[in-house]
Amino acid sequence: MHDSREAYPGAAERPAAAGFTLIELLVTLVILSVGLLGLANLQVQLTRGNMFSRDLLIAQTIAADLVEETKAASASDLAAGRYTWNPGPGYAQAAPYGDGNGDGVVDPGDVDMDGDGTADLLYGGRFHWLRRVTPVPGIPNRFQVVVTVLWPDPAAPNAPHRVTLQDIVPRQR
Repeated sequence: MHDSREAYPGAAERPAAAGFTLIELLVTLVILSVGLLGLANLQVQLTRGNMFSRDLLIAQTIAADLVEETKAASASDLAAGRYTWNPGPGYAQAAPYGDGNGDGVVDPGDVDMDGDGTADLLYGGRFHWLRRVTPVPGIPNRFQVVVTVLWPDPAAPNAPHRVTLQDIVPRQR
């Protein structure tokens, strides 16, 4: 009998066939899938953070707008409580931004965006506000304004997000 190793010198030293085995490909796919799932989760968290930042900016703008509106009021209106809306601390008791008391009439604190003479709910009625105006003790014609803007937290419906601004309003009229 003839030995093939003698006929073909170096045949025994040849490397195995080049390429990847099916197991190696499956392991690579599993590792890649885990990495892509991590990236997808990161994208979801970034989107949530971006939405919260947007809502926080809207709430701060609403609070600043309500403080500025209070600064433009007369001392008699402030003393009479016409710019106070503070029926309770929660989201349900707060006034929706745009139409504070829900009557459709443009009252102090309400917004008429389209100029039709009726109050409009802005941002889908999601943002609610409370405003407390109190005289500063011992200083005439000075009022402390505290505005709180609340909006719902989808993760905790009973604990809304909130932004509070405080200012002292001098009134000479």
